[in-house]
Amino acid sequence: MPHTPNRRRLLGLLLGLASLVACAQNTPAPSQLPALRVIVQFQRGADFDATTFLRAVRTKTKATADYIDAVSADTHVFAFAPPLGSTYGQLLLQIGEIPNVLRVEADQKAKSSN
Repeated sequence: MPHTPNRRRLLGLLLGLASLVACAQNTPAPSQLPALRVIVQFQRGADFDATTFLRAVRTKTKATADYIDAVSADTHVFAFAPPLGSTYGQLLLQIGEIPNVLRVEADQKAKSSN
Protein backbone atom coordinates (compact mmCIF):
# COMPACT_ATOMS: atom_id res chain seq x y z
CA MET A 1 0.00 0.00 0.00
CA PRO A 2 1.60 3.32 -1.07
CA HIS A 3 2.15 6.01 1.55
CA THR A 4 0.21 9.22 1.10
CA PRO A 5 1.84 12.59 1.87
CA ASN A 6 -0.23 12.85 5.09
CA ARG A 7 0.95 9.44 6.27
CA ARG A 8 4.56 10.39 5.58
CA ARG A 9 4.17 13.62 7.53
CA LEU A 10 2.58 11.77 10.41
CA LEU A 11 5.35 9.16 10.37
CA GLY A 12 8.00 11.92 10.33
CA LEU A 13 6.26 13.73 13.16
CA LEU A 14 6.10 10.55 15.26
CA LEU A 15 9.78 9.78 14.62
CA GLY A 16 10.72 13.33 15.60
CA LEU A 17 8.65 13.11 18.77
CA ALA A 18 10.26 9.76 19.67
CA SER A 19 13.71 11.35 19.24
CA LEU A 20 12.80 14.25 21.51
CA VAL A 21 11.51 11.89 24.20
CA ALA A 22 14.72 9.83 24.00
CA CYS A 23 16.85 12.98 24.34
CA ALA A 24 14.80 14.25 27.27
CA GLN A 25 15.32 11.00 29.14
CA ASN A 26 19.11 11.39 28.83
CA THR A 27 19.16 15.01 30.01
CA PRO A 28 20.05 15.40 33.70
CA ALA A 29 17.36 16.94 35.86
CA PRO A 30 18.01 20.55 36.86
CA SER A 31 19.19 21.07 40.41
CA GLN A 32 16.89 22.91 42.78
CA LEU A 33 19.84 24.24 44.77
CA PRO A 34 22.77 26.26 43.42
CA ALA A 35 26.22 24.70 43.27
CA LEU A 36 28.14 24.66 46.54
CA ARG A 37 31.92 25.00 46.68
CA VAL A 38 33.25 21.95 48.50
CA ILE A 39 36.73 21.05 49.71
CA VAL A 40 37.60 17.36 49.37
CA GLN A 41 40.70 15.87 50.97
CA PHE A 42 41.85 12.50 49.72
CA GLN A 43 43.84 9.88 51.62
CA ARG A 44 47.59 10.39 51.35
CA GLY A 45 49.10 8.38 48.55
CA ALA A 46 45.77 7.93 46.77
CA ASP A 47 46.01 8.47 43.03
CA PHE A 48 43.86 11.51 42.28
CA ASP A 49 42.23 11.89 38.90
CA ALA A 50 39.57 14.62 38.66
CA THR A 51 37.72 13.01 35.76
CA THR A 52 37.45 9.65 37.53
CA PHE A 53 36.38 11.25 40.81
CA LEU A 54 33.75 13.46 39.14
CA ARG A 55 32.37 10.40 37.33
CA ALA A 56 32.15 8.55 40.67
CA VAL A 57 30.34 11.50 42.30
CA ARG A 58 27.87 11.84 39.43
CA THR A 59 27.18 8.09 39.41
CA LYS A 60 26.71 7.81 43.18
CA THR A 61 24.78 11.04 43.81
CA LYS A 62 23.24 12.11 40.47
CA ALA A 63 24.54 15.60 41.33
CA THR A 64 26.14 18.07 38.98
CA ALA A 65 29.84 18.21 39.70
CA ASP A 66 32.70 20.38 38.45
CA TYR A 67 36.38 20.62 39.33
CA ILE A 68 37.55 24.08 40.42
CA ASP A 69 41.16 23.93 41.64
CA ALA A 70 43.81 22.18 43.73
CA VAL A 71 44.65 23.43 47.22
CA SER A 72 47.42 20.88 47.65
CA ALA A 73 48.38 17.46 46.28
CA ASP A 74 45.66 15.73 48.30
CA THR A 75 43.08 18.53 48.70
CA HIS A 76 40.91 19.88 45.89
CA VAL A 77 37.96 22.26 45.46
CA PHE A 78 34.85 21.27 43.55
CA ALA A 79 31.39 22.70 42.85
CA PHE A 80 28.54 20.28 43.56
CA ALA A 81 24.80 20.81 43.18
CA PRO A 82 22.49 18.15 44.60
CA PRO A 83 19.75 16.69 42.42
CA LEU A 84 16.11 17.60 42.99
CA GLY A 85 14.85 16.32 46.32
CA SER A 86 18.31 16.10 47.88
CA THR A 87 20.10 18.42 50.31
CA TYR A 88 23.68 19.62 50.62
CA GLY A 89 24.08 17.52 53.77
CA GLN A 90 22.94 14.34 52.03
CA LEU A 91 25.24 15.10 49.11
CA LEU A 92 28.29 15.68 51.33
CA LEU A 93 27.64 12.43 53.22
CA GLN A 94 27.42 10.49 49.95
CA ILE A 95 30.65 12.04 48.64
CA GLY A 96 32.37 11.10 51.90
CA GLU A 97 31.50 7.44 51.22
CA ILE A 98 33.49 7.37 47.97
CA PRO A 99 36.74 5.36 48.29
CA ASN A 100 39.90 7.35 49.10
CA VAL A 101 37.94 10.40 50.34
CA LEU A 102 39.26 11.40 53.76
CA ARG A 103 37.30 14.60 54.42
CA VAL A 104 34.50 16.59 52.75
CA GLU A 105 33.34 20.05 53.83
CA ALA A 106 31.64 23.13 52.45
CA ASP A 107 34.11 25.89 51.59
CA GLN A 108 33.53 28.32 54.51
CA LYS A 109 35.44 31.10 52.76
CA ALA A 110 33.08 30.96 49.77
CA LYS A 111 30.02 30.83 52.07
CA SER A 112 31.09 33.90 54.07
CA SER A 113 31.75 36.01 50.97
CA ASN A 114 28.15 35.69 49.70
